[in-house]
Amino acid sequence: MNDMAQTQMHVSSGTRARSQTPTGTAVSPRKSGRSPWFTVTLTAWLLFLSVIVWATVMQLHHERQFRLAKGTETPGSSLAESVLAERVEGMAARLQTETTRLREATETELASVQQSLEEKTSAVTEQLTGQAVEMGKELATLRGEIKALEARLDNERQTVITSSRVEPTQPQPVRQPLPSIKPPFQVIGVEQRGVERFLTVMRQGSQTVADIQLLRVGTRFGAWLLEAIEEDQAIFRIEDAIVRVPIPRFPILSGSGR
Repeated sequence: MNDMAQTQMHVSSGTRARSQTPTGTAVSPRKSGRSPWFTVTLTAWLLFLSVIVWATVMQLHHERQFRLAKGTETPGSSLAESVLAERVEGMAARLQTETTRLREATETELASVQQSLEEKTSAVTEQLTGQAVEMGKELATLRGEIKALEARLDNERQTVITSSRVEPTQPQPVRQPLPSIKPPFQVIGVEQRGVERFLTVMRQGSQTVADIQLLRVGTRFGAWLLEAIEEDQAIFRIEDAIVRVPIPRFPILSGSGR
C-alpha cells in the first residue's frame, strides 16, 4: 500500500515538475494554421489518453489491494509495478505536454480569430462610412434638384394664375340696325355653266335684254359684292352690311352663253 502511494506521489511530482515553467521565462505564442477539426480531434484524443491513464492507475491500485489481501505479493510483482509506474509517469508527462500544446494552440487560434474579426469589422466600418458619405452627397444633390423643381413649379403656377385672370372686356359698340337697303338691280335667276354658277341680274327699271348681267361669286354690281349663291337667295355685301336678296323660284337657266 505504501509502495502504491509512493508511486502515485512520484507520478504527481513528475507531472508537476514538467508543468511548471522556470521563473522569468515567457512562453511565446506560436502561429498555428491548425483547423478547428484538428483542435477537436486533439482534445478528444487527450481525453481518451486521460481515461486510459486513470484506468491503469485504478487497475494497479486494485491489484495491489488484492495481492495484499491474499498475501501473494512478491518482489517480482513490485518490479513489474515499478515498470508500469514508469510507463504511467511517461504517459502522464506526455499528457501534460499535449495539454500545454493544446492550450497554447487554442489561445493562439483565438487571438488570430479575434484579430481577423477586428480587421474585417474595421474594413466593413470604413466601407459603410464611405457609402454613407457618398449617400449624403447624393442626398444633398437631390435636395437641390427638388428645390429647383419646386421653384420652377411655383413660377409656372404664378404664371398660370396670372394668365387665367379674366381681364375686363371692352364693351363692344352696339351696331345700329341699318335701314332696309334696296338693291339697284333685280335678280332674275341662276344659270349653270359647267361646274360654275352665275347669278343673273338686271338693272331696276330696265326693259332691254342688253341690261342683263351674269355675276359670279366675288364680282360686283356697282358697290354690291356678291359673296355667295345659295339655294333660294344671293348674299351681297354693301359696305359693312350683309344683304340677302331672294332668288325667284323658276327653273335655272342652262346654256353655253349669250
